[in-house]
Amino acid sequence: MITIGGKNIADISISNKNVIKVQDAITLEIMWEKTSQVVDYFYIENIYSDSNTLYLTTQSNSPTGNHATSLQYSKDKTNWTTITLSGTNTIPMSQGEKVYFRNDNGYFNWFSNVSNRFVTSFACSENFNVGGNINSLLNYTNNNVSLSPYCFYKLFVDSNTFKLINASNLTLPSTTLVSHCYDRMFYNCSNLTSAPSLPATTLADYCYYQMFYGCTSLTTAPSLPATTLAQYCYGNMFYGCTSLTTAPSLPATTLVSHCYDSMFYNCSNLTSAPSLPATTLTISCYISMFRGCTSLITTPELPATTLANYCYRNMFRGCTSLNKVTTYANDISATNCLADWLDNVAPTGTFNNYGTATYTIDSPSGIPVGWTEVKHSPYENEYFFIENVYNGNNVLHFKEPSNVDTVSPSSDYATTIQYSKDKTNWTTVDLDYLWNNYIYEFTVNLSQGEKVYFRNNNGYFTYFAPTTTDPTRRVYTIECENSFAAGGNINSLLDYQNMSTVTLKNNCFRNLFSSLSSNLVDVGNLVLPSTTLAERCYQQLFAGANISVAPTLPATTLAKGCYNSMFSSCRSLITPPKLPATTLAESCYSGMFSGCTSLTTTPVLPATTLNNSCYAYMFEDCTSLTTAPVLPATTLAEYCYYNMFQGCTSLTSAPALPATTLAKNCYSNMFYMCSALTTAPALPATTLVERCYERMFERCTSLNDVTSYANTPHSTSALLYWLESVAATGTFHKLGTYDYSTGSSGIPSGWTVVNN
Repeated sequence: MITIGGKNIADISISNKNVIKVQDAITLEIMWEKTSQVVDYFYIENIYSDSNTLYLTTQSNSPTGNHATSLQYSKDKTNWTTITLSGTNTIPMSQGEKVYFRNDNGYFNWFSNVSNRFVTSFACSENFNVGGNINSLLNYTNNNVSLSPYCFYKLFVDSNTFKLINASNLTLPSTTLVSHCYDRMFYNCSNLTSAPSLPATTLADYCYYQMFYGCTSLTTAPSLPATTLAQYCYGNMFYGCTSLTTAPSLPATTLVSHCYDSMFYNCSNLTSAPSLPATTLTISCYISMFRGCTSLITTPELPATTLANYCYRNMFRGCTSLNKVTTYANDISATNCLADWLDNVAPTGTFNNYGTATYTIDSPSGIPVGWTEVKHSPYENEYFFIENVYNGNNVLHFKEPSNVDTVSPSSDYATTIQYSKDKTNWTTVDLDYLWNNYIYEFTVNLSQGEKVYFRNNNGYFTYFAPTTTDPTRRVYTIECENSFAAGGNINSLLDYQNMSTVTLKNNCFRNLFSSLSSNLVDVGNLVLPSTTLAERCYQQLFAGANISVAPTLPATTLAKGCYNSMFSSCRSLITPPKLPATTLAESCYSGMFSGCTSLTTTPVLPATTLNNSCYAYMFEDCTSLTTAPVLPATTLAEYCYYNMFQGCTSLTSAPALPATTLAKNCYSNMFYMCSALTTAPALPATTLVERCYERMFERCTSLNDVTSYANTPHSTSALLYWLESVAATGTFHKLGTYDYSTGSSGIPSGWTVVNN
């Protein structure tokens, strides 16, 4: 490297030709090579109608860190004058004139504390603009110069900075920032109307801290594309920008402490807030973010379900026009997470609660006085979506199985479907065209973490014929090649414009994930909001899925087969849904949890009005189940408990069976192969009916205690093999008058009969 006077030489010319490289002729060692030069120097422009004076004011108190001690300036970019940065330097400027600045030691300002700093600020006696590449103040010979901490700290802070008008031509090209690099850069530039672009994607602590503080004439904020944040990175950034009407998008989903602290504090003309997509919060992340935004009417949705210490503290305090809040929080126990967050808002408003949290009523730290709380189901207004949760790319297949249809269906079904990745730009797929041209699917590529949303508006989706032999049916299934999640409101597949009121159709979501559903790993954000169901509407919906938690099922009016095999073979399912219905429909729960081998607890079953086969096979082969649910019904239906606990090999206690009036096959096979069951529930019925106890305890190899109250003779089928392959010895409590035969269809050989 060639240097003169300790300075690196950026340009060499010989005979008016530029030299790119100096190389040893023998060893070929490169002695010098031209470096990349900053294209445009930082400049100050006089926009006043007459002469102007430019001031460079340096505050220096025994600095110990690297900083610029001198600076070069020029009015023609050819002839350069070097000035020492000490005290105040003045440069006269005529009307329209520009002054360019450059430096080459890689540093500019340095700051540690009030007594140990070196800070140079620019100002003019009259109106001025700034432009060019700010990095020429660091090193004009290198486009890739790295920023240093505090390098542009308080760059325009001076008694005359209110005369700075326009910074839109100023370039801040660095994409990786360092701590405090732009801290208070335009502090109190009250006449600044336009800001420079901010392309940085990797931020640092305090990098934009108070950058536009007090810029009361700023009407438009620059875009903020960064998704990697840092402590206080946006802290107080637009504090007091009273002319700002819209806020920039804030795409980050991973937050850090105080990242948005007081960002828009006292932006009194801000009418709309940016979306806040983060679902995982951290300490004080949104503290005072919109405090004093008196024109703000509606908050952005707050999707986080678990709050963090101080996260929303003072967030909307003093937003006197605010009358609507939407939150999804379930856990609000964090320290002061809601402290005064809605203090001094509008006197009346709507508080949309999509979570399960219980808020303090009539409190600025909960739900304000005069406001109405409206409780919703999570994601009920969100389009149904598929999310790629695989750690790489994924492919979604929307399919019409070719082995199902042979002719056109005879009833209504979805003929088109729309999908989108941003809920703004939608692609319409003609499903009839695909079918008529023997194209049985379309695919959507998904990058890691990406979502695709679906909607339809004709009120129908899948159509199944009444019997499987009828070829007139249309079936749609969704699968992904790798792990995926499903969420949003499933009813957007029927009618996205009326998701809360659309009527389900028979079979509408049957087999939706049935093909490669083992890759479906999460449905916790999926909403099935309908309270009135249709026949087989959710049949086999999640069959084979690798989910651990079931979605909420609020329906109270059921239909034939509505939940038939819904979670069949979901071997990872641990948390089942609540089932609030008290009146059941034919086969409504048939096979619902069949093969859920990780299920250890069951939902409460409050129904007292049963229907044929309503619980048939419901917990079949739930091999981890140890305790059965209470079964309060006293009036039974045919096959109502048929095979209900078949193969539950860990079941050690059976539920009470209080019914005294039985129905055909009501208990047949109910505990078949429950090999850990030792005691049968008391059987209080005195009159038995056809096949009522058929194979009820067959292969319960540990069963050694049965109590029966039967009196009335019956057909032999009532007890057919009911105690086949039970324990070799046991006690039979005979509380009725019926005279049982000996053997597996009566009282097993080797058992002792106790006549009570």
